[in-house]
Amino acid sequence: MFIFPPNHTLAGKAYIDGHDIEGEDFITYTLTPEPDREIARLFRPSGRYPRWTAMVEMPEAIVELVAAGQGSSVLAGWAVRPAINAGRIIGARVGKDGIKVP
Repeated sequence: MFIFPPNHTLAGKAYIDGHDIEGEDFITYTLTPEPDREIARLFRPSGRYPRWTAMVEMPEAIVELVAAGQGSSVLAGWAVRPAINAGRIIGARVGKDGIKVP
């Protein structure tokens, strides 16, 4: 799930594609381009890339940084659902059909 703060310009979108993320501040869990992750499934096919701001290996910390307006990210839905339900962040599908991350 693509996550961003509630006041973000993408907040009304049902899904995020490569064109939406170009130039965005982005917080990533890993810089390793695995075949089922955002680099391979969203950025590379569109040829569009966010501006990398940080690599943070703790999903909880990424959620806090996103809620504080420090960037956007892609994390599994289960990891961000409590913060979305609390209204601290907004979530949108990655791509029109979403992506499955094992």
